Amino acid sequence: MDLVIFDHLDRREAPLGLAPVPGIFLAAATQRTRRIRLGPCVYCLPLYNPLRLIEEVCMLDQLSRGRFDFGVGRGIVPYEMAYFDLHHLETEEIYLEVLEVVLEGLTSDVLDHRGPRYTYRKVPERYRELWERKPDFDEARQRGIAIAGTPARVREEIEREIAASGCSYFVCRLMFGDMSEGEAAASIDLFTAEVMPHLAALAPPGA
Repeated sequence: MDLVIFDHLDRREAPLGLAPVPGIFLAAATQRTRRIRLGPCVYCLPLYNPLRLIEEVCMLDQLSRGRFDFGVGRGIVPYEMAYFDLHHLETEEIYLEVLEVVLEGLTSDVLDHRGPRYTYRKVPERYRELWERKPDFDEARQRGIAIAGTPARVREEIEREIAASGCSYFVCRLMFGDMSEGEAAASIDLFTAEVMPHLAALAPPGA
């Protein structure tokens, strides 16, 4: 099961989320959950300092013991960017540079970047222990955060999770570890053909 938090704004015209600082909400959620995966939908990168965001992501990964999913986006609504004194035509360039810095910071021992908006000279990265940890599928299954098996077994386990949690929104990640594209495609085909129709027929909680 996943918990996805809409980032980032007060969204005065389109109230999709009520967590203006998703990292704070997710940090609290890590201390109250054990199995569900947690993540923002999404970090709007033009609004973040990339070095601070790298450290936040690593902290959340540590607090959640590897259950944090990192999602990013550019932001598409011009008036929202204007609230932060950004013109919507410049956000793509900012987004691309921040993404480049963040990915380098999460995968390198030293961050060294010189760009049009941000410059970092040999910044040591010391927070990536769990972020770099190779996912272990057997461990994920034992912890109850991964489901695998025949379509019938997957349907049964998902139905049990839905009944226990009362959730009305379900997010799947059908590619894991070193699965090939062909293996993932076959898994998706089975899921859409033999699992989704069954789930769609379930009555919503409280109905």
